[in-house]
Amino acid sequence: MRLYGPAAVISSYNGGKDACVVMHLHRAAHAHHFRQRFRELPDPPALPPAPRVVYFESPGEFPEIEVLLRETVGECALDMLSFRNASFSAGLLSLSAASPGPLAFALGTRAGDPNAAGQGRFEPSSDWMPPFMRVNPVLDWSYGHVWHFLRLFGLPYCSLYDGGFTSLGSVGDTDPTGALKKPGGEATGYWPAYMLADYSKERDGRRKKGGGGGEPPKRRESIDGEVRAGEPVTVGLLVIGDEILKGAQRDTNTHAAAAALQAAGVPLARAATVADDEGEIGGELGRMSQAVDVIVTSGGLGPTHDDVTLKAVASALASPLRLNEEMLSLVLRKSNKESADEPMRKMCMLPANSKLLYLEGADEWPVLQVGKVFTLPGVPEFFERKVKLIAKHLQFRKPSTRFSVVLNADEMSVVDVLNRCVSNHPRVAFGSYPIQNSDHKTVVTLEARGPLEKAARGRSGSEGGVIPEGEAGEGEGEERVAKALEELLAELPKESVLRVEQP
Repeated sequence: MRLYGPAAVISSYNGGKDACVVMHLHRAAHAHHFRQRFRELPDPPALPPAPRVVYFESPGEFPEIEVLLRETVGECALDMLSFRNASFSAGLLSLSAASPGPLAFALGTRAGDPNAAGQGRFEPSSDWMPPFMRVNPVLDWSYGHVWHFLRLFGLPYCSLYDGGFTSLGSVGDTDPTGALKKPGGEATGYWPAYMLADYSKERDGRRKKGGGGGEPPKRRESIDGEVRAGEPVTVGLLVIGDEILKGAQRDTNTHAAAAALQAAGVPLARAATVADDEGEIGGELGRMSQAVDVIVTSGGLGPTHDDVTLKAVASALASPLRLNEEMLSLVLRKSNKESADEPMRKMCMLPANSKLLYLEGADEWPVLQVGKVFTLPGVPEFFERKVKLIAKHLQFRKPSTRFSVVLNADEMSVVDVLNRCVSNHPRVAFGSYPIQNSDHKTVVTLEARGPLEKAARGRSGSEGGVIPEGEAGEGEGEERVAKALEELLAELPKESVLRVEQP
C-alpha cells in the first residue's frame, strides 16, 4: 500500500477459497493503511475509497460462485472490475494502462499450485505479460491454513465447498473430491472441504479439460507417517545446523538417509539444509510437507539454546510444547536420577501429539514422531542407525486411521458430546487436548484400535466402554473411525469446527 498506493493495489477475486482469503487480507491492509493516513489529516474523510478487486469471468462458471461474488462485493464494499470473455493478459494490460502508477496485483497463489514454481512473495510479471508486481501473501500457507483462517473468522465462502468440492474450476471440469465421500453409498453425500485429511488430494476433483472426465490421478496414501502396505511413500530430509552451512561439519546424514531409504524401496524425494533458526526450520517444513508424504529431520535436538527443532516442529504443526511424562520417566531412568534439572526438562518438552516409537525395543532411545515428521539427532552414528529403522518402519508398517478435529471451543463445552461418542464407539480411541494461548482451543483425536491394543485390553473399550458382542470382526478400522467422526461432527456445533486433519 505504501509503495504503490491503494489505487494501484488490486487483488484477484474469483470466488475461490484462496481468493477469498486474499480479498479479506487486502481489506485489512487497506483499512490499516488509511487508518494510519487519517491520523495525519486535519479533516479526514468519513470513509476511505473502496479496495479494488478484479474478476475474470470464466466460461462455464458455477452459479454458486456468482452468488458469492454478488453478495460479498456489496457486503464488503469492494470496487470490483469485471472482465467477461477477456484473456488474463489482455485484462491486465487494460488495468496496467489505467493505473496511476506501477500495478501491484495480489494473488492467491500457494507453493503447491501448478504455477507457483520459483515464485516469491513479491515476483515481477513474466516478460510476455504487462509489467506489474505479483504479490503472493499466502504463498507459504497450506490448504489447512486457508480453511482455518476462513472458519476462525466466520468469513463467507462458496457453498460448493460444503458439498465436497475442494478446488473450483468450471462446471465442465470440476467434481466433488472422492476423498470426502461419506461411507454408505451415493445417497450419503460428501463431507465439507475443510474436512479433507490428505491435503495432497486438494485438486483430485479437477478433471483435465476436454478429457471427458475420467479418473483423477492416483495419489499415495500416507497416514500419520505410516503407509499402506504395497504403496510407495516419498520422504523429505531436512538437515538442521549452522555447522553444516558454515562448513565446520561435513554432512554425511543425507547420504546415510538416501542409502537406507533406497535399500528399503522408499525413495528420498527431497533434501534441504537450514540454519538453527526456528523460522527457517518451520518455513522449510511447510514447503516440504506439500511435496512429500513423510519428513525426517536431522539435528537441533537437545538442551542448549540453539536446539530449536522441536519448537519449530511444534509451531509448524500447531501442536504446542508440553512436558511429556513418558519421556521424562525415560530420561530419569537412563540418568539414574530421581528428579530432573532444567536441561533435562527441556529435553522432555515435546509437541502435544508426539509419539515415542520404540523401534529397537523398550531399552533403547525411541524415535520421536510428530504427525508426518520424524525427528532424529544430528550426530552421524546415531542418525544412521535411527534412519535405517525408520526406513524399515515405513516399508512394513500398516497404518492406523487417525483424525484430528481442531475446534474453536473450550474442552469443557464439548465434554458431553465427546463422552457420548466415546460410549457409542468403543473400538475407536479418542483423545482430547486443550490448547492454551492459541487461535484454536481444543484438538480431539480419533484413531482405530489395532489388534495388539485390543488384545491387551481384552474386551473392554475406551474409557470403560464395553465392545458389543459381534462387533469384534465387523468393518475395517477406517470405516469405524469414519462413522465415529461423522457422529462427532454432527453433534458438535458447526461453527466450532475449524478443520479436520489427518496428521
